[in-house]
Amino acid sequence: MYIFETNHCINVINLSKQQQYLVRWYCHPGITGSVGSGGSGGHRYKSYKTSYSYTFEPSVDRYSGQTIGQLIGNCARDSGDKLAVVSVQQNIRKTYGQLNADANKLGIGLKKLGCKKGDRVGIWAPNCYEWLVTQYATAKIGAIMVSVNPGYKSNELLYALNLVGCHTLITYQKFRTTNYCEILDSISSQLLLHSSSSSSGRPIECKKIPSLKNIIVINSPGNEPEIAPASVTRFDDLLADAVTIADNSSLKLDSVDDDPGAGIQFDDPINIQFTSGTTGHPKGATLTHYNILENCYFTSKRLLSGLQDINRSNLNICIPNPLYHCFGSVTGSILCAQQRASVIMPAPVVNPQKTLEAIENYKCQVVYGTPTMYIDILNSEPHKYDTSSLKIAIMSGAPCPPALVSKVMKTIPGCQILIPYGTTETSPVISHTHINDSPKHRLESVGRPIDHLEIKIIDTATGALQPIGVNGEICVRGHCTFPGYWSQPDKTAEVIDRNRWYHMGDIGYMDDKGYLFINGRIKDMIIRGGENIYPKEIEDFLMTNQSIDDAHVVGIPHERYGEDMVAYIKLKHNCSLLDSNSVKEYCKGKITHFKIPQTIEFVDDFPRTVTGKVQKFRLREMAIKKYINTK
Repeated sequence: MYIFETNHCINVINLSKQQQYLVRWYCHPGITGSVGSGGSGGHRYKSYKTSYSYTFEPSVDRYSGQTIGQLIGNCARDSGDKLAVVSVQQNIRKTYGQLNADANKLGIGLKKLGCKKGDRVGIWAPNCYEWLVTQYATAKIGAIMVSVNPGYKSNELLYALNLVGCHTLITYQKFRTTNYCEILDSISSQLLLHSSSSSSGRPIECKKIPSLKNIIVINSPGNEPEIAPASVTRFDDLLADAVTIADNSSLKLDSVDDDPGAGIQFDDPINIQFTSGTTGHPKGATLTHYNILENCYFTSKRLLSGLQDINRSNLNICIPNPLYHCFGSVTGSILCAQQRASVIMPAPVVNPQKTLEAIENYKCQVVYGTPTMYIDILNSEPHKYDTSSLKIAIMSGAPCPPALVSKVMKTIPGCQILIPYGTTETSPVISHTHINDSPKHRLESVGRPIDHLEIKIIDTATGALQPIGVNGEICVRGHCTFPGYWSQPDKTAEVIDRNRWYHMGDIGYMDDKGYLFINGRIKDMIIRGGENIYPKEIEDFLMTNQSIDDAHVVGIPHERYGEDMVAYIKLKHNCSLLDSNSVKEYCKGKITHFKIPQTIEFVDDFPRTVTGKVQKFRLREMAIKKYINTK
């Protein structure tokens, strides 16, 4: 039995120097007072005002102590006939009963190949049904799924697999111009030539990836040829063989997650996700069952807060986001399973037209997306599609400009935008807006903490709590905090302090109601002539210009001011008349003079990660090369 009791909790922190007391919250349904932003199911709590930036979100809900394998098993038992997933591109529809059965089969097959608890199993593929099967199968046997970016080339793949010591790799054969088999062959010809079939049991031996013992290829679509040698284990064959294996062993086909020998605990690591690489070399963020399931549950209380009138038995959530990212595989697929909702995957990769088609054809009530995805949707004539079923649009994964949020809601009437905020290392969500928040908080903030989390804002130099409304670094503590980066304790120590606070690396402030407002990354802050300039503030303002589609500001060295700004601007279609002078004129009188960019570059697009995040360090490199290195 595992119980976490939240009622009657009170914690006082004595700040002797400021003569202030921070009282977290006194939690009891019978006490009235100020109401949180919907994070606690309508219960009322008495809050104690403070002039310092610290808040804790109470909850009457306890932690579950469940594992992901148990979750999908329960889905099959109580909602076996409920539609679990639609992979539109593959023309696949599976119920929770079928998804659970396939996960059990793959779990048995992986065990036959020598996978055991704690072994790392990589999945290197775009969005597909097999991705979800792998997610649940690894959880059932206690293996750690490694989410590998499908855009990785040979050097990146080699680095990632060796960093985590990958035991088994499940991979696509080819998608569009990416030939995964050729990439593997370029690393070592031994990988596919010596990759055994499931019957032979001969492990791979590769000096470049010594930990790798098995490669499993996902079967090519019916109209495409098989590329991998016939000797390489096929995903479908492994599932089919599992029936025979189960008949001839003590393994039970219908209850892999109930295997008493597995010894799987909810605190065990279950997933490694690589950081996006927007600031440098990716690191392997390790997440546990506990991290993922608690985060999904408490996120769902905000995310679905506007759907009280919707029949949850027919809830369809459109997930165009890459599954290898937390937004897709945690807040997406796992959250759907907890809610017994249906995952609608419109395409293998992000495609705005396919997303709009899926919303129309499957009457989706919720859609996920990054700001870039919504910009693409707005540019794809959304009025030509029936989006009347859409009630909630979740925007996250990058800073969300208020102008874009407003435009999406105007373009799709009846659809409300909600914004979760977090990072891979926080499983991923730490705060979330609510359907009943004020217009200012809905448009400009990233909400209050989700249940059971503490958030504070600290001075970046001293570590002291900042007063309300003053910028500082955002820190979080609670169920969301990841155990660390795989095999990199030094990197872990850089972000988790001795009191278990995770340092987000973001600059922001907190208002007197506990809402967070983000001003950008600490590393992105520009100090020009002694003035702190937050690029996000300028970017949000630039995007209020009707001719500007997207904007990003970076800092470069300056002999007199220390740093100066370069603004990269992407114009909307047929808006080529806007030039640097007109941009500066637009800024005059509306933002402080020292925040007006004097150097402006117009671009067709920005350097991005596969998930669509803009790589600012690349923009900075471009700016330095053009304006500094040429002097």
